[in-house]
Amino acid sequence: MQNKKLIFNSISAIVQVLIVGIIYFLLYRYLKETIGIKLFGVWSLVIATTSLALIANFGISTSIIKFVSTYYTRKDFEKLKKLIFTASVFIIIAYTLISILIFFLGNLILSYFIEPDYLSIALEILPYSLISLVINALGGVISSCLDGIQKNYIRSYILSFSSIILFILSLLWTPTYGLKGLIYAQIFQAVIVLFISLYFISKYIKGVLTLKWNWSKEIFKEIINYGLKMQALS
Repeated sequence: MQNKKLIFNSISAIVQVLIVGIIYFLLYRYLKETIGIKLFGVWSLVIATTSLALIANFGISTSIIKFVSTYYTRKDFEKLKKLIFTASVFIIIAYTLISILIFFLGNLILSYFIEPDYLSIALEILPYSLISLVINALGGVISSCLDGIQKNYIRSYILSFSSIILFILSLLWTPTYGLKGLIYAQIFQAVIVLFISLYFISKYIKGVLTLKWNWSKEIFKEIINYGLKMQALS
């Protein structure tokens, strides 16, 4: 049974990689033809700039899989709830603070890489890109919990489905809104991943969605210590 589950999860991951790869190949070709190579380059550089916030992850997405798996196997659902809450709160705060810093330094950073004629466009889409980044970061933590409870195939389905939605919305919105349409589509994709992941996590871990303050200093130290070690190895 366990072997079948591993095989199924592996096949789902391969299918996801293929679907996402094809979707992005088609999307990039479409964008270059629709908005032009220069605006496509502006978008790429803005994405690269906002990716600086990835340093705020501290390997949490990796450590969450390990600790979710540990607590789920032990059926320690109280610690599991604290773990997900603690990791989520940390990611929201850390990414928000880094995003605010990038936003205020955006003009300084982007002016080194983008031509003056396109700088205003880059600065216009920067805040939307940062919003997408924060939602994606939270969605990444929540969806990683599915890996921890060996529901990798669900995560693969979510990522594949959201990529298709991104492609469709980009086709619909880019001709009208230009680069903003693409960023809107990315935000919508991030929201889809987050909410569908939350739905499935709440289905398998009852009571995980609560307004109760569930921060755990002990768990925070554990996931940070493990995450930093894994990030250093990476």
